[in-house]
Amino acid sequence: MRKVVNFLLLLIIIVCCAALIKGEVAKKNSEKVYAVASELHNALEVEDVQISNLDDLTIGWISIDDSRIDYPLVQADDNDFYLTHNYLDEKDRYGAIYLDYRNDLKKEDHQILIYGHKMKDGLMFSDLNNYVLEGNHTYYETHNYINLTIDGNEGQWEVNSAYVVDLEKENYYLLPNYSTKEAQKAFIQETKRRTLIKSNKDIGQEEQVLTLVTCNFQSDNARTIIHATKVDK
Repeated sequence: MRKVVNFLLLLIIIVCCAALIKGEVAKKNSEKVYAVASELHNALEVEDVQISNLDDLTIGWISIDDSRIDYPLVQADDNDFYLTHNYLDEKDRYGAIYLDYRNDLKKEDHQILIYGHKMKDGLMFSDLNNYVLEGNHTYYETHNYINLTIDGNEGQWEVNSAYVVDLEKENYYLLPNYSTKEAQKAFIQETKRRTLIKSNKDIGQEEQVLTLVTCNFQSDNARTIIHATKVDK
């Protein structure tokens, strides 16, 4: 009996170790892929890189100063593909930072929707959760601007609202465009009602909104949502 127990314990240890190693390998591979993208984005010379033009693979770039968010932006024909693929379209459990497939780059949607994973090691969109951490009010004050280049257009966006939605308890839909002015107004009012940060600027009725979405580990199906509006130059 003791031999059986020892064997099972050994098997459990082997499986756990294998899972840890697999996770670490996946992390290092993803970090390497996005490090190359960052170097290309910053116009650095990279040896032995198979990518000739970053613009052919992506539609833009998103970053928040003094955070780990500094990634290429992509878009697919659905919102599922880049959950499991990086910006090179390779299988990657870290996924990519991606634009909602319903957003049309040829016109100005009312809302630009961008998604990314929250990873336990802090990569991808994990830092967005710092905006909604209880007792971490200073994070918003020092990270209230988002830098976004999309389809060749550069802009800076000021964070106006941040909150968490538990999709196990309610249905909450975000759309690039709302069908009526009343629906659009109701959406803006919700961003004010739900926000956990104190912004000096409210979202205007006709303003375009940038929305970033990631997972929140408060529950199995919770989402952290950040809204921002474009800064006039």
